[in-house]
Amino acid sequence: MPRLIDTHAHLDAPEYKGEKFEEVILAAKNAGVEKIISVGCDEETSLRNVELSSIYKDFIYATYGFHPHNAESFDFVRHTAQIKERVKSNSIVAIGEIGLDYYRDLSPRGVQKEVFLKQLAVAREADFPVIIHIRDAFEDFKKFTDGIDFKGVIHCYSGDAEFAKWAVDRGFYISFTASITYPLKAVYKMAGKTSRSVYEVIRNYEGFDSPVPASMLDLFSCVPLERIMIETDCPYLSPQNLRGRLNEPANVSAAAEVIAAIKKTGYEEFCDIAFANAKRFFSI
Repeated sequence: MPRLIDTHAHLDAPEYKGEKFEEVILAAKNAGVEKIISVGCDEETSLRNVELSSIYKDFIYATYGFHPHNAESFDFVRHTAQIKERVKSNSIVAIGEIGLDYYRDLSPRGVQKEVFLKQLAVAREADFPVIIHIRDAFEDFKKFTDGIDFKGVIHCYSGDAEFAKWAVDRGFYISFTASITYPLKAVYKMAGKTSRSVYEVIRNYEGFDSPVPASMLDLFSCVPLERIMIETDCPYLSPQNLRGRLNEPANVSAAAEVIAAIKKTGYEEFCDIAFANAKRFFSI
């Protein structure tokens, strides 16, 4: 069984309350998921994930951060102190998710920038990794981080090949969810009809005959294997064949098989590489 790690989940979500939580954890372990990074978006969710990580040691790991949607609730004194304390106590493995979101604009853009840069400064001071959220704000992200060195992963990547190349050149990791399966309806349909895996269907095609969109092929040509991570971002973004259902860490394999096929790498080999990338990045 391949070794899998879900580098971005939200196990604090209300969808997992009660018995459902243990069902999700068991399903993840049965699917070969050995570790899960459960990511905070504000004080409440971050502290809940720290609690989960203390209960499920060496399986669930926590982060602390304020998502751009929640930027207005960030207290620069109290929450900065909380983040520093969590870093010092080794109760988190990254600061995040932090960043910019101009798609929903749930917080003023100026506030998003201030809160993002403050959390980034804490991370740089502690030489600590950050999980970055960027949506429809790629150019401003470039501008705001110009000349700033830090260890980061861009989660749930939604940008193009050009930005991915820039990010890789900057030394960032890029993490992908099952959203990469959404342009592959034909692939999933073919897999269902022929009883082949999605991995096998994609690998069966070469060149212009590929059922994978050219933009996706261009994107992955810019991201080397040693900079790729995989995630679910659950409870959101279920794979194409499970759309409309609750997503969970067990489904992280969906992103893995698509990327492995596109990169023309053995599935288990790719999983091993992605696992090693995550362990190196999060120091776990």
